[in-house]
Amino acid sequence: MLTGNLLKIKEENIKIVNVMSSAALRGNKSESVYCATKWGEKGYTESLKVVYKGTSVKIIGVYPGGINTNFYKNSRDYVSLEKQHTFMNPDDVAEVIVSNVFNNITLTVSDIIIERNQSN
Repeated sequence: MLTGNLLKIKEENIKIVNVMSSAALRGNKSESVYCATKWGEKGYTESLKVVYKGTSVKIIGVYPGGINTNFYKNSRDYVSLEKQHTFMNPDDVAEVIVSNVFNNITLTVSDIIIERNQSN
């Protein structure tokens, strides 16, 4: 396993953060192939958690939904501009991820689900 070989380089306090999409958590009628790939990534992430259980290696799955990037700019056929304007600021999403991954407490976050406020 490639991941295992890479981790032999440094064996303590390793955190693998796999940033996916909320599409890894639920289906979407307009994004079936995209969802399928994200479900595969989620399966890989969950498998890594099993492989490294009981070690100092921590695996964190991140599932953000609707980030305001160029990803959807040319995909107006299934994501309207109106909906795109409700998407999250990438800097805010990054701050949530970093603050959970690099914390000074003795807890480990294993999954981070980040969704837009319902009022947006």
